[in-house]
Amino acid sequence: MDREATAAEDAARPRGRVTHRVATLSLLTLDTAAWCGGFLGAAWTRYEFALTAGAGARVLTVALGCAAVYAVLTLVRLRTHGRHPIGSAGEARGLAGTAATATLATLAVVLPWADRPVPASTPLLGGAAALVLMAAARGVWRARRLAAEADRPVDIVYTGLRPGEKLHEHLFDADEADSRPLHPLVSHVRVPALDPEEVRGLDPYADPDELIKRLAALCETADASLPVLPGQR
Repeated sequence: MDREATAAEDAARPRGRVTHRVATLSLLTLDTAAWCGGFLGAAWTRYEFALTAGAGARVLTVALGCAAVYAVLTLVRLRTHGRHPIGSAGEARGLAGTAATATLATLAVVLPWADRPVPASTPLLGGAAALVLMAAARGVWRARRLAAEADRPVDIVYTGLRPGEKLHEHLFDADEADSRPLHPLVSHVRVPALDPEEVRGLDPYADPDELIKRLAALCETADASLPVLPGQR
C-alpha cells in the first residue's frame, strides 16, 4: 500500500516537479562534480598552474573519497534531521556542516602520510571551493524549479562578468621578468627605486590620471635593482 500511495502521489504531482529521491540523487551528482572541481582548482593554484597528469589523478582520487564521505554524511543527516527546502537557511547550515566534516575527515586521513598524495592545503582550499560550488548549484537548482512551476515562461539569464571585471590576476607587467633564484615557487622582480621625498611632493587630491602619469614618470627615471638577497647568485 505504501508503494502504491507513493506512486500515486508522484503521479499526481504537477508537471515540472521532481520527487525528493530524484532531487537528492541529482544534487549529490552535482556535489561530486563540485568536490572534484574544487580540489582540482586548489591543487592547480598550489602547483602554480602547472598540474601534471599524475598529480591530477591523485587529487581526483582524494576528491572522490571526500565526496563519498560527504554523500554518506548527507544521507545520514537527511535520515536523522529531515529535509529542508533547497536553498533555505536550514539547508545551507546543514550543507556547510556536512562539507566541513567531510573536509576535516579527509585532512585527518591525508596528514599522517609521509608521502602525501596531495598537499595538506588542498583539502582545506578544495573543501571551501566545493562548498561555494555546491551553494551555487543549489541556487541554480532552485531557480530552475521555480521557473518550471511558474504559470508563464520564465527565462534565467546569466549576466556573467561586468565591464572591467576579471577572474584572473596580473602578477607581472609586460616589461617585468619572472625570476626565481631561490625557490621555484617564489618570484623576484626587479623594482626601480623611488625617492620618498619626490612622492611626498605630489598632490594626492590632484586629477587621478595626471597623478598616475607623474608616478609613472618618477618610476621610469629611477634605474635601480633589488639588492642581492642572501644566497642569491
